[in-house]
Amino acid sequence: MSNKIINFLLGKQEEKPEKQPATQDNAVENKQKLLNAICEFFRPFFGTTEFTDTIVVWVANSQPVFQNFVREKTFETELRAELQNRQLIAINKAKFEFKTENSPVELNLQEIASGVYIQLVAPPQKEELPVKEVFTKAKISIANGKGSLAQNEYLLDAEQQTTFNIGRGTEYSNFVVIDGDNELNNRVSRQHSKIVFQANKGFFLQSRNTDNRTIINRKLERFADIKDLNTKILLQNDDEIELGKSVCLKFEIVEK
Repeated sequence: MSNKIINFLLGKQEEKPEKQPATQDNAVENKQKLLNAICEFFRPFFGTTEFTDTIVVWVANSQPVFQNFVREKTFETELRAELQNRQLIAINKAKFEFKTENSPVELNLQEIASGVYIQLVAPPQKEELPVKEVFTKAKISIANGKGSLAQNEYLLDAEQQTTFNIGRGTEYSNFVVIDGDNELNNRVSRQHSKIVFQANKGFFLQSRNTDNRTIINRKLERFADIKDLNTKILLQNDDEIELGKSVCLKFEIVEK
């Protein structure tokens, strides 16, 4: 009579076997069990299109065979192939780390197989930079008494229009009109330059003719000499704009 039957007749409960560490006796089967356990953990993420956490797989010292598996160079490739087969696309693209040591107790991680635990580490949050306020209004006036305008100053309102032509002539072709009756302004062309507003960026200065002299002075120093028609320079408060050789305009931000 077997011990199992004798124990049953005596009313003894059959003791359940303790979890045993994996052995090399069937390496292929044990590796597949490990792959299955990891993939099964992520089954709820089926259909997820984005997964940004780093996946850390901890393998305890009590499972040296599993540790050997994750140390193999090909293990991660095999794992990704298994995830791909199960259409866990987002998980397949995630970053994996494998740690062959006991996981810290304080992490209280879920055990997915004997001695194997999964930890999900969220990416560090980027520090949000303060949003730079972009002003939509500015004004143009004469700087240092050099040159003259058809009127005292011009208000640039980006909520009304975004391109402001500058030149000598009439208001029909220019928004900022350089006084054409003043001979000192003759070096300014009728299509000299323009200020263009770009949303969320600000006011930019451009030339309208490669032969024109358009210079930005910033903090009493020459900052830019614009000749190329595709060059755009973002204007700052109190910039001075030289047109020709005798006209100097002042650019000022108008706060709300």
